[in-house]
Amino acid sequence: MTQYFSNSGDLLNDNSFYTVSNQNTDIYTGQIDFTSTIAGLASEYGAKYSGIDSQSGLDFFDTNTGNRNFVDAFSDEFDYNENIFSGYVSLSKDWDTWSIKGGLRGEYTDIEGQSNSLGVVNTQEYFELFPTFYLMHTVGENHSFGLDYSRRITRPRFQSLNPYRYFLNENNFQLGNPNLQPGIANKISLNYTYKNKLSFDVYWDRTDDANAILPFQNNENRTLRSITDNLRYDQQFSFDVSYYDYIKDWWYLYFYGSVFKLENEFVAYESGNQIVQNETTSVYLSASNFLTISKDGTFTGNLTATYSPDFIAGSYDFDEAQYGISLGLRKTFYDDRLSVTVNVEDLLDSYNIPLSSNYLNQDNSFFCDA
Repeated sequence: MTQYFSNSGDLLNDNSFYTVSNQNTDIYTGQIDFTSTIAGLASEYGAKYSGIDSQSGLDFFDTNTGNRNFVDAFSDEFDYNENIFSGYVSLSKDWDTWSIKGGLRGEYTDIEGQSNSLGVVNTQEYFELFPTFYLMHTVGENHSFGLDYSRRITRPRFQSLNPYRYFLNENNFQLGNPNLQPGIANKISLNYTYKNKLSFDVYWDRTDDANAILPFQNNENRTLRSITDNLRYDQQFSFDVSYYDYIKDWWYLYFYGSVFKLENEFVAYESGNQIVQNETTSVYLSASNFLTISKDGTFTGNLTATYSPDFIAGSYDFDEAQYGISLGLRKTFYDDRLSVTVNVEDLLDSYNIPLSSNYLNQDNSFFCDA
């Protein structure tokens, strides 16, 4: 139920509704793998099947009059069936200072989704190949260089394909999209490691048709709908540094830092279907400290701090810096047969940050508990 008040506190309007959702999902999977050595090459190959059979629905009732009145226009049932057949082969070879590995995976996908109330049937059938390649070279005992490439797929979750609406209030709802396409990603990475403690990684990662939740406000009827849609693309350029080692016998440190540029493009459906680009250049820093507090090792702790001044997700921009500290303590007794653990997240109460989507004729925001 939502209530609206004037500045003086007088009740102006209220609205209430009631929903009942149901979900039944059967998941089937089977896999067979083989390993062998052919002409000095280590080989792996296999096949896999996975299937999903899901029936879901939502019944919407208007309760403004005090009774539950079924609203057919906001109710629906959705049947979803997905079958994926895949096979793969990979070959690898190690020398004194060189390692190489290459592979290829093929996937055939057959999908059918049916909205019973809307009378919408969506079918998808496609075959995709996904190559991978990895090359590593070591120089002495302290240096190693690596180059790798991969192509991969990110399929929409079947919950995102449901075409019916989930209402937060009468003006704000989330909407599924039965026409979602899978995202196809390509990543190229070049890395260097020193003494297995310090690593540098430069990479480019791009996903075409990436899935994202996009909010769209209709300025005439004052509604806000959030739909899962395909971005035109989503890509990242990044330079990462990581360090991991014992600072003291009782103190193990893992540090990770990244300088990155994020960029995506999407269709602005409420702005004449114009193409909008969202981008940012930022950093992400994280330091995890694992501490042995007692001499016998039965009392341990961890302290993690993170910081990032800017980030984007779809059309949303993070309006404030993200930072936080988390603390954990663990004590074991009776030769590790009993343990007590205490964890505290967000010690600075800083994770609740505002997100905004502001472009063309769109301007909306909300607070996110990251």
